[in-house]
Order: sequence, then C-alpha cells, then structure tokens
Amino acid sequence: MPRCVLTYTYTDGEITEDADDLSVLDGDVLAYLPEHLASLTFGLEKPAAWSALMSVSHTGNMCIDNSCDRPGEVTTFKRTSDYVVADVVATYQVNSDMEVYAKVNNVFDDQEIVSRSPAGARPNQPRTGYLGMKVRF
Repeated sequence: MPRCVLTYTYTDGEITEDADDLSVLDGDVLAYLPEHLASLTFGLEKPAAWSALMSVSHTGNMCIDNSCDRPGEVTTFKRTSDYVVADVVATYQVNSDMEVYAKVNNVFDDQEIVSRSPAGARPNQPRTGYLGMKVRF
C-alpha cells in the first residue's frame, strides 16, 4: 500500500513584555524557534510485513538570540541556515515478536548550520546508518 503524510507547522512567536533588565524586549523573537517546519513522508508498506519509507523535512532558519530582528542590530552570525534533510528506513517483520530494520539519516549528506551556540556554528547530523532489530517480549 502506498503511504504519504505531509505535515506543516507555522509559528509566529514573540516576546510580549520587556524584561526588567531589558535583556528581552516586547516584540523580540523567541530564540531557536523556526517560523516554518514541514515534513513529507512517502513510500510503500504492507502492514505487519514490511515497509520502505523516505522522509524529507524542511526547517526554516532561526534566530539564535532574542535580539536578532531588532532594528539596527547586526544580524551576521545571528541566524541558523534553513535546510532540507532526507532520511530513509526499511523494515521487515520477521514474526509477531521481531522486526529488523535499516535506516539512513541525511541520505544526501547535506551539511548546514543548525545551531550557533554554545561556542560557535554547529552542523546538522552527517549521513548516518543504522541496522537493528526490535524484539517484543
């Protein structure tokens, strides 16, 4: 059976009141909260037998601190990159109590800056593969 699931989240979060120490101001954005998140999962599956699925996810860029969008602020190095990552997974149901799987995260090994703290730019997870089994008892 074909399977296709699309999800999307739009977030417009902001600070609504100045802090006493003025570290955050009314209208400041929330740090590390992307405005757009989307995911599409598609593939084939036969329930209780096998599946082969790919998931493609988009994460919009994010401010790394609350002052990112303040007028007059220098925004260089105050945002993460927006990025798309694809993952694949295949499963096979050996019997009612055991399933084996193979999974690859970041299939195309795309590298983007997803965080800038602590201590500078941090990339997303590189291509990573997994083999495993799930046993129910």
